[in-house]
Amino acid sequence: MTAMPSMRRFIVMWIAVILSVLTLVDGLLAYGAAEKGLAETRDRALARIAAGYLRALRAQDADTSKIPASVFREETGDDDTPELRFRVSDSRGLLLGGDPQLRFPADKAVKDKLVQAALYDDGEPGDRWRVAAVKDFILTRAQAEPVVVQVAESHAARTASAHLLGMAIAGKQLLRLGLALSLVYAVVMLGLRPLERLRAELARRNAHDLTLVADQRPQELAPLVASLNALLLAQQSAVDEQRKFLADASHQLRTPIAVLRTQVQGLLLGQTDTADTLPKMLRTIDRATALTNQLLAMAKVEQLVRRADWAEVQLDQVARDVALEFAPLIARKRLDFSLQAGPMSLRTDAWMLGELVKNLLSNAIHHSKKGGALGIVVRQLKHETEMIVWDHGGGVDESVLGRLFEPFNASKSGTGIGLGLSICRQIAESMNASVDIFNRIEAGEVVGVDAVVRWPGLRDA
Repeated sequence: MTAMPSMRRFIVMWIAVILSVLTLVDGLLAYGAAEKGLAETRDRALARIAAGYLRALRAQDADTSKIPASVFREETGDDDTPELRFRVSDSRGLLLGGDPQLRFPADKAVKDKLVQAALYDDGEPGDRWRVAAVKDFILTRAQAEPVVVQVAESHAARTASAHLLGMAIAGKQLLRLGLALSLVYAVVMLGLRPLERLRAELARRNAHDLTLVADQRPQELAPLVASLNALLLAQQSAVDEQRKFLADASHQLRTPIAVLRTQVQGLLLGQTDTADTLPKMLRTIDRATALTNQLLAMAKVEQLVRRADWAEVQLDQVARDVALEFAPLIARKRLDFSLQAGPMSLRTDAWMLGELVKNLLSNAIHHSKKGGALGIVVRQLKHETEMIVWDHGGGVDESVLGRLFEPFNASKSGTGIGLGLSICRQIAESMNASVDIFNRIEAGEVVGVDAVVRWPGLRDA
């Protein structure tokens, strides 16, 4: 049998999956926003450094070394200053000082923004730089000349900063996820504790303890407890019925054995006539044999019902086979037998269906008078299939009709054991069918019995 997955594991796993997805999405959004903010902050720092250099040139201040560190500290709160490139050019792009590898801006759109500080990307693949450029007039040689100041930061430095930022965000998200999963696991464990207590309570019981489960449980477990108690009640009822059946069966078996013992003792002591006693002994043995066979039949029905190895069986053909098997009995009593059966298919066990028809027909033959009539009818009604086994045996006392299907409850007029109809009901229920006994009334008088079996929703084969 395949092991069912743990409900605790299932709940925790799916909550963990959902929280992980939400954490991932939230982390990506947070990283995107943080990366954008970082780029804007460093762009602002580059623009301020470029403006600071321009002011230093205007004031003819040669000490510009502290500008980058102070600006980055103010903008980013970081003491580490990235590697920067600087270039000072005139308005035509001629190098006045700084790094000659930092190219003068060639884009007209960039040049038009130089008064306010332009930001753009430059460089070659694998060596990209983010550049801030500003333009202003500086007094040189007694005249004002336009000067362009450029400050550049490598993309590699920015990528490294973004990577560190991403690692910090990932660490926070993982910490939050771990705390959330720990809380979820604790809540799930607490929530399932009543179910675990119920499991432990049932595990402590022995196989004979069918007492009801206390209903002081959480509201969510109330339907489970109610269903479990209903099952325990049904099991207790079945056990009680089984005990009663075993008691009755043992009593029924002891009776013919005791009678047979008395008959044998009478013969041995010479107290009874052999010719008179032997037929009585034979009838006693036949009764004990019939009872044993019916008890074995009930056990076999229970075994087949548990196995539930069903197949398509033709009801009409089973009825014909049973009628043929009982032909000698029917002929011995000179009964007028009729069979009306169209093609009808059932999904059941062939032996059980045959046993059902045999028991009903056996009862009909047993209660029929010599020269009387009986028969079997199999027909399709609007919403069900119906089989009737009928006889003209005089009917059954109304006071015992309701008890005929109980084990060892035979009609007063018969000499049967009282298990045949009980077996019939057991077989019928296994096929989701019903079986009932009705007195047949003609011209206002009870003339016989109709044993009616109905299968709902079946159609002709």
